[in-house]
Amino acid sequence: MTTNQLPESASYVVIGAGMHGMSTAWHLAMALEKSGKGKGSDVVLIDKTGPGAGATGVACGCVRNFYMTGPLHTILRHSVDVWQSDPANFGFQQVGYVSVGEDNQTSDYEKIHKSQNDAGYAAYLYVGSEAKSYLKSIWPDFNTDKADVVLHEKPSGYAGTHLAVRGLHEKCVQWGVNCVFGPAVTGYDMTNGRVTAVNTSEGSIKADCVVICAGAWVSEHWNWLGKPRTLNMRYPDGGVTEGADMWTFWRLLEGEVELKEGETYRTPDDKDPPVLHVELMNTDVVTDDGKTFPDLHFYTY
Repeated sequence: MTTNQLPESASYVVIGAGMHGMSTAWHLAMALEKSGKGKGSDVVLIDKTGPGAGATGVACGCVRNFYMTGPLHTILRHSVDVWQSDPANFGFQQVGYVSVGEDNQTSDYEKIHKSQNDAGYAAYLYVGSEAKSYLKSIWPDFNTDKADVVLHEKPSGYAGTHLAVRGLHEKCVQWGVNCVFGPAVTGYDMTNGRVTAVNTSEGSIKADCVVICAGAWVSEHWNWLGKPRTLNMRYPDGGVTEGADMWTFWRLLEGEVELKEGETYRTPDDKDPPVLHVELMNTDVVTDDGKTFPDLHFYTY
């Protein structure tokens, strides 16, 4: 059910209808129904605007497992399983993901490759001349200069952002989640350190459990909960940074590649190619007008 009317109480309140919030509400409702421990309607999903109104709605849509953090590989393997569970409604295209790096990144790629496969995520590694040959086998006109290592994740791909948002919202509705769009969260009532109610622009809702999936707005919720604004960061070498901001956000600048009329991003045999990620760590960034930026790294999809 989708409404703008806030109920007086709920067993579970999920805040934020982005990718994390909608997926959490859906899976929680599904688990309650299947276990017999509750109903989907026990879950209330709140968003001040609607599905995908934040970062989820403008995401590039890449579905990948290319991360240095080993424990993430098992989590993201499960994530891809969810994408595969209903690819049509989620707009998931399982075309694979190819990452290209320079020779100084080979050891990192080897670690990622091993960790992914240990987690049951099929990935293939090519180094040196094999990397260049492999790229040419997919894209014969690929400029393989400085392309020294290639990782190909077979289960990965991309999803249409609007389809993914619509599909997740439909899953929530299908499993009985009470979707309330319009009220903006303004704070929390707490007793003995536990949240007892969520305050919104349209009134309060009592809750037994609250899940915050607020994306870039999470720092506001953190402050409302009375949590510390800074922390001390400790490093393996014994170093300590004191008083660092608890929340720091980097602005990701995304652009678009414009193809000339009549050109398409296809393989020579007219198939959908993998998502391509090129990462040059040793090469200066040079703009079309000749400006050089030696301290910038080049990452592109």
